[in-house]
Amino acid sequence: MFAPLRALLTLLLRLWAGLYFLSTSLGRFWPCDLEVGGRGLGWLWPCRGPEEVDHLGFLAEGKVFYPAEFLKVVREYGIFGPGQHVWLNATAALVPWIELTGGVFLVLGLLRRGTALALAGLTLAFTGAVAWRAMQVAGETGLSFCAVEFDCGCGTGVEAVCPKLLANGVLLLACLLVALSDSDFLSLDGRRQARREED
Repeated sequence: MFAPLRALLTLLLRLWAGLYFLSTSLGRFWPCDLEVGGRGLGWLWPCRGPEEVDHLGFLAEGKVFYPAEFLKVVREYGIFGPGQHVWLNATAALVPWIELTGGVFLVLGLLRRGTALALAGLTLAFTGAVAWRAMQVAGETGLSFCAVEFDCGCGTGVEAVCPKLLANGVLLLACLLVALSDSDFLSLDGRRQARREED
């Protein structure tokens, strides 16, 4: 009885996480002015209205197409020291492509478990970096932790830290549930498995 519900939940989580990662790497390809129940969809996935994209430049196209802009945001975290420019450049160049590839793989259900686990690891590392940067900003400005706002590089512009950490926690949980699920409902992995069993 619960197997169909578990399969549907896995499918929905897989599609939501995949679209979320696609949107963070490619940019806002859907408008924020859509509403569900009187609420904008910004809480569901990253999006930007056309008036905001004009000021934020690279967000209109996404991190994949403007790695130099993403590099500037990554540099602000202060994780990489002055002599670690190779790691800084590699992070700014590779992370958007990992998000893009992972998003496509999740939507298609291709290598689902490994992809979800890799994206969970990326989300965990990024969440730690956001918390680290927020503590730095709070220490420099004297603001409380939850009052800190900055551009985290996730493609949504300046955000408050506590809601961002909560959203990342939900995304991390979704990725882990997809990785741990045994359901291949409506996925390429499921189709490949069915073909193997036929042979």
